[in-house]
This record gives sequence, structure tokens and C-alpha cells, in this order.
Amino acid sequence: MRGTPQQRPTAPNDTSNGRPDTAAGGGPAIGPARLWIDWTACDARGWCAELLPELLTRDPDGYPLDRSPGAHATQDLTIPAQLAGHARRAVDACPRLALRLLPD
Repeated sequence: MRGTPQQRPTAPNDTSNGRPDTAAGGGPAIGPARLWIDWTACDARGWCAELLPELLTRDPDGYPLDRSPGAHATQDLTIPAQLAGHARRAVDACPRLALRLLPD
């Protein structure tokens, strides 16, 4: 709805202790993490693949795909520590709130 801020839903394995989980949506991720994609929310705009080209590419419809050879699924990929900042930007830029960074 236009003008209404969206709230990021809870991803699997998030802890609900009342404090923001820095890896799941509220700040910089430190160290290795996992990128979790909510396929029900993703609408294939491709911003994540543009901001994280080292790990993601796009299929013909624009949905993100794991760039690593032999990858079969993209829902849960490991993000190396040196790419954590890029992954955080991709998560923050997702217009559909379809990405989360989870602790590794």
C-alpha cells in the first residue's frame, strides 16, 4: 500500500528476543552469513543480482540464481565475510523485502 511502511517479516531461525538481529535486517552483518530468499515475496526485479554479482545471476525471467557452478537452489546461499557489506546493501535495497541475512 502506497505510503504505508512495510515491515520485514521474520525469516526462519530468527530469534525473537525483542532486540534487532543485526544479521536479519537491522544493521551490518559481521562475518560469514547466509542469504535467504523468500520466493513468495520476490518479483524478479533483479536488484540483488545487480548489487551482488559475485554470487548471483538472473534467470530469463529475472529471478536470482546462485552463480556458483553446480548450484541447484538459490534460497539459502553462504555469503563470505568479504561480501557481507554488498549482501547487506542488496538486502536493504530489495523493494519486496524478499531477502534476509541470517547468521552462518
